[in-house]
Amino acid sequence: MGAKNSGSTHPSKRPIIGVISPHRIYREILVSALNRELEAVTIDLLDGGRGSIHRLSQNLPAVVIVDVVPELLPGLVRMVRRRSRASRRMTIESSRSQRPG
Repeated sequence: MGAKNSGSTHPSKRPIIGVISPHRIYREILVSALNRELEAVTIDLLDGGRGSIHRLSQNLPAVVIVDVVPELLPGLVRMVRRRSRASRRMTIESSRSQRPG
């Protein structure tokens, strides 16, 4: 098998940004916008499940943008840290619960 990616750049020397979210349409829109606006390679890392782990291990992004419910965040951040130590994480926490009012 070939050598692993260094963890921060694509073979074209552009940084890799990964996006994790349970919402497919959100991931697609964000990936498309980032690819268009930045000089980076933006990839869809799926919803945070097994497919995300596989894609994360293959691509080793420099930055991972995570949008999940708060209960899943600690485990997902640990998984990103284990699979891609060089990655920086940006989390987007969305509260699904309603506040009394």
